[in-house]
Amino acid sequence: MRHGIKDKIQSCHLMHLTLSNCSLTDHVITSICASMSHNETVTCLNISHNGLGEKAGHALGQLLAVNCVLTDLDISWNNIRNDGAGSVAKHLVGSSIRKLNMAYNAFGRCQSAAMLGKWLPHTK
Repeated sequence: MRHGIKDKIQSCHLMHLTLSNCSLTDHVITSICASMSHNETVTCLNISHNGLGEKAGHALGQLLAVNCVLTDLDISWNNIRNDGAGSVAKHLVGSSIRKLNMAYNAFGRCQSAAMLGKWLPHTK
């Protein structure tokens, strides 16, 4: 990954990571998520407005399955839908997420929207 972001995420005590409107790709987000699975300090991740797709959704789902400190996630204004959105929704239950913004990802009438509905009662 360019600029050594992966190494920085793994080694620093960063609490809030905002990469909104940075033209990030699914590949970059996959690397960031892999790095964050070992990071115990980032509580807030904002990757909105990047045009991310299903692969990014899968990477985020995997991150949610193992990261127990991330409480605030903003993935709004992307193209995370279908199986990618399903992966995020599936891993929300049992995660540490308490604030979630998934607006404008064009879920439509899909199973992911129903899965999110099941997660909502578990939030505070």
